[in-house]
Amino acid sequence: MKKICFVIDKLSAGAGRVVYDLAKFLDKTQFEVVIASLYPNGDLLHLFKKLNVKIINLNKKSGKDLGLILRLRKLIIKEKIDIVHTHNVDAYEYGVLAAWLAGVNKIIHTTHGKSVKETKLKRIRENIFHKFISLFLTDYIAVSKDLGRYAAKNWCLNKKKIRLVYNGIDINKYKKINFDKKFLYKLGIIKNDLLIGIIAGLRPVKDHPTLLKSMEMLIKKVPNSKLLITGDGPEKEKLLGLVKKLRLENNVLFLGNRTDIVRLLNCLDVGVLCSLSECLSISLLEGMACEVPFIVTNVGGNPEVIENNKDGYLVPPRNSKILAEKLINLLQDKKLMEKIGKKAREKVVKKFNVKNMIKSYERLYLE
Repeated sequence: MKKICFVIDKLSAGAGRVVYDLAKFLDKTQFEVVIASLYPNGDLLHLFKKLNVKIINLNKKSGKDLGLILRLRKLIIKEKIDIVHTHNVDAYEYGVLAAWLAGVNKIIHTTHGKSVKETKLKRIRENIFHKFISLFLTDYIAVSKDLGRYAAKNWCLNKKKIRLVYNGIDINKYKKINFDKKFLYKLGIIKNDLLIGIIAGLRPVKDHPTLLKSMEMLIKKVPNSKLLITGDGPEKEKLLGLVKKLRLENNVLFLGNRTDIVRLLNCLDVGVLCSLSECLSISLLEGMACEVPFIVTNVGGNPEVIENNKDGYLVPPRNSKILAEKLINLLQDKKLMEKIGKKAREKVVKKFNVKNMIKSYERLYLE
């Protein structure tokens, strides 16, 4: 029996969903799981509480918290942890050093995103620090080939440590189901509306403004189209202002964070991701598994998921005109939407099934 400690910054977002699936689906006869979260709460906490695993809040202080390394080291020794597996940047910076100081022989990190430091100097400093930390790793996991190349260049001194493990999702949970759409009527949706959805944090890298500008063009051709924006974040006020400026108040709805994602996905006609940078989007995989046809920007790991014009569409980033054209073409062709949606699910079932991800990690843990 191997005891694994997953160290994560917060129980939320794509990384949180990956950790949740690992904790849920790993072979219980071979692995015992402990989860150490740097920050309390997270919008997935309610799901984690349903699992029969120990969840420990490390209560990270604001700014640099060097004492956290010692607290985590003490926890690792107390719990007799065999493997430490960190997720996301903060967890990497604290968890790897704590694991090394605790004498753990197998230390793994999965990187779910690229640096978002606001200045070049800060990115350089971060990259130097990350390369130093990578000396203590046994394995560095990238969730896309694009991210693997980025990690090799910026974050990991030994390229031989880098492995590719694609994210996977539960295809039995995320599938096409005929839900009653009446819950949307309370939000102002009517029966014949065509629904476009984006599920992403309201952050600059997700580039919601390009989508809103495409909506301005779209409603001139498809006036019954509505955009449902799911997620929250620091850009919300700016986006609300842009909606007002573009006079889209009757065509755009902000839904905030939701717990009924499967139901929501099954109400969409088209999904969109217009990110400026993307690694391997969990929300994209979930939508495709529900047979939602997607239009995504041709960045990062997106082209590893979608084959253009076959199981989705790739568009250039920051190009609202091309995005609007693709939306118009899809929304005006119901058969095409259905065809692309079915192909999308086939791709996820074959390549991005959670079972594939779990097998890859189990093999790694047992090496």
